Amino acid sequence: MKPFAGRLNVIWQVAVADYRERARRYSFWVAMVVCAWLSYMQILDKVQVSLGENYGYFNSAWSTGALVVLANTVLTLFGFFVVKNTLERDAETRVGVLLAAAPMSSVEYLMGKALSNFLTLSSFAAVFLLAAPVLQKHRGPEYPIQPLIILGQFLPMALPTLAFVAALAVLWECVPLLKRGFGNIAYIIAWMFTLTVVGIRQVHSLDLLGLVAFMESGHAAARAQGIAGVRDFELNIGHTASEHTGRFLWNGIRWSLATVLERAEWLVLAVVVAAAGVFFFKRFDPDYSGALARSAWQGFMGRFRRTPAGAQPESKWASAALPRSLVDGYSQLAGYTQQFQFVSMVRAELRLMLRSVPLPVFGVMALINFIALVAPKQEHVNVLPLVWFAPVLLWSQMGTRERRENTAAMLFSAPHSFLRQLPALWTAGALVTLLSAIGMVGRAWMQHDSHMLDTCIAGAIFIPSLALACGVWSNTPRLFEVLYVTWWYVAVNGAPFADFVGMTPQSSPLTYILLGAVLFAPAMMRRWWDVERGPAQRVLAFRQRA
Repeated sequence: MKPFAGRLNVIWQVAVADYRERARRYSFWVAMVVCAWLSYMQILDKVQVSLGENYGYFNSAWSTGALVVLANTVLTLFGFFVVKNTLERDAETRVGVLLAAAPMSSVEYLMGKALSNFLTLSSFAAVFLLAAPVLQKHRGPEYPIQPLIILGQFLPMALPTLAFVAALAVLWECVPLLKRGFGNIAYIIAWMFTLTVVGIRQVHSLDLLGLVAFMESGHAAARAQGIAGVRDFELNIGHTASEHTGRFLWNGIRWSLATVLERAEWLVLAVVVAAAGVFFFKRFDPDYSGALARSAWQGFMGRFRRTPAGAQPESKWASAALPRSLVDGYSQLAGYTQQFQFVSMVRAELRLMLRSVPLPVFGVMALINFIALVAPKQEHVNVLPLVWFAPVLLWSQMGTRERRENTAAMLFSAPHSFLRQLPALWTAGALVTLLSAIGMVGRAWMQHDSHMLDTCIAGAIFIPSLALACGVWSNTPRLFEVLYVTWWYVAVNGAPFADFVGMTPQSSPLTYILLGAVLFAPAMMRRWWDVERGPAQRVLAFRQRA
């Protein structure tokens, strides 16, 4: 039996090795740039943390408090999806099989992965911490910079939050039902629910982000200085200081034993959550994954899937030779010999995209669009945020399905696949976007609302272009899911610069039409690099020899 110090050393070595591997990936540095951009937006007053219509003078305490609130809000959502791939990466690279055979317990492995997640999230949070003195120097130069107050406000607020999110990401990867798209959506809904309940009801037991302590301390300081009408916490994105009327001096949270214990509870819960993953972690056993595919949940959802009339049982040898998605989706193209059929290709891509959607989902989407279509004219109705959030798992597969199903070599070896398959895939994504908002399209047409109609058309161009660019360049659906959900959340909160769903009158559909065209170009370039690079290099080499 290993001594306790030996177990800690194993956990540390696993964490350091995983963190070093992550730091060499471009996604790590993209996340760092995003955190730096958000900090810069707060310095420019494009992102504003306030208490209703009031906010504090930018001394060290308020500058740090505003940044740590922004960091916790962003990293609990955006950061979660960035780090939720450590076990998946070990499985894809076959490293997990080697680690499973090593003399290392599952607890040590999962704890090491959770610690690696924590180190990664802490690196992102460090960007916000370093921005605190810059924010104070720019917005509150009359106040002295106090490093101890900056650290004393930032670390107790951020570290417990990051530790719990890091552990939760490991648990999410261990639970089979949560590690895929369903788990991503479930986490987003839970995050929104928690943020709403904490912001409105100020529930201490759910205060993962430390917002209750921030609000109570800020409310007390504002009332003591005679400022009335202090409402709840607000994180305004795209609003400026001119829209806020009250200013007050806030010297930070006064940490008492009770508040310290409230934050320390999340550290203890982080250890418990990471250890709970042992009950679901099967050390990369493929037999367990195969048995899971026949779980009761998937069997229940399979009852709602459509089965073509007169369909014949598929040979087990055919299913072993070819992935089911290729057999089902492209069987209708088997007769193609002389002429390329773009419509048939689009139809096949649509079938591949929609084959896993249960029939009740189509019914719910139809009901939402029907309500939008028949709502009274005097009512302002906009269901685009809802209907353009539901298909996120469909769009996220664009550009990644070929790699995931191991059909890239077969598909890309077809004649002119570069110029044929990608435009058909984009067209299928655009049709899904338009059909999911058909009620809003009809309503805008009947009411002659050109702005909403342009918004629907712009979304049909922008969303599949973004999904295709993210999928082709990253070969994983996670980049689009994280980027799109973050963008969607900012747009729904009324930020004009990110509004592609028509929430504000200042939204610009033309901007997103152009952005969609700009995003489609690099997707085509990357696919050309993957598909046509070999023939192009051979032609250039032949010309050089000639």
